[in-house]
Amino acid sequence: MKKRKVKDLLLLLLCLAITFSSVTVYGFSETNIYAEVNEGEDHIVPVELSKDYSHLYKDEAIHIYNLEQLKAVGTNQKVKDLDETKDGFGLGKDIVVANQTITYALDATYILENDIALNGEKWNLPEGFNGSFIHKQESESPQLYDEDTDTIYLYNSYQLDLIESDKASLEPILSFDYDVTQFGKGQLIYPNDSQEYLTYSNEHNYVLSKNFTALRPATEAIKVQKEQEEKKQEIETLQNSKWGNAELSGRDYIGQVYKELNGVKYILVGNKQQLAAIGSNKQVTPTLVLAKNLVF
Repeated sequence: MKKRKVKDLLLLLLCLAITFSSVTVYGFSETNIYAEVNEGEDHIVPVELSKDYSHLYKDEAIHIYNLEQLKAVGTNQKVKDLDETKDGFGLGKDIVVANQTITYALDATYILENDIALNGEKWNLPEGFNGSFIHKQESESPQLYDEDTDTIYLYNSYQLDLIESDKASLEPILSFDYDVTQFGKGQLIYPNDSQEYLTYSNEHNYVLSKNFTALRPATEAIKVQKEQEEKKQEIETLQNSKWGNAELSGRDYIGQVYKELNGVKYILVGNKQQLAAIGSNKQVTPTLVLAKNLVF
């Protein structure tokens, strides 16, 4: 009698859920079969839940084994207990912990169980990703390039950005690119004694390392690049301003006093005063540009 009352109460709650909301409702039973109420449906769908899922979800982290799982990151697709294999991906039972369905969410924590070959696909962290990828600390030196298989290993999303770039074939791979805090530093890599250095072109094999991180710290190299871009923008803005039509006299921008060619700095001479000062050891000073009609 008591079991019958519990069952009737559960059915009543499910009916109310269908009528007044569009949520997922779970009901416990001895066979571990739950019920799911989906938006726009007028019937109850029984869902069998997994009892053995520690290989895929443990300590609040989703374990990734293959490319199919990787592509699901950020989609909110449900994690199934057969997802660890490519053929079983999406076919297993739901994983529910504390009445919450585990999904490949944007804010989830992920662990890569092994290196994952991208097989020619361009994968990157999804837009809005604010989760994390964690891995075990390893003492061995990380491998960035394998000459035998022409494989480049990816450790951070800065590398993924360059692969997706329209200028990927011109972007050099530097020896410290595996370290997200030193990305953009190091030496050029010349494979097999080639005279051409490695770039992030599409012709190579790419493998996402199990030590991949989603962190994106502002490295010194990226700071310098940003400063250079801002300086270039300032110059373009200046040249397009009211004084932008001023005679540049061969200079790249107004106020330029020297130009560097092949590592040698050359002073730009544009008037008699400069010619007369040659050999005088006088200090070279930049051109001052005064703005008129300033309103405060």
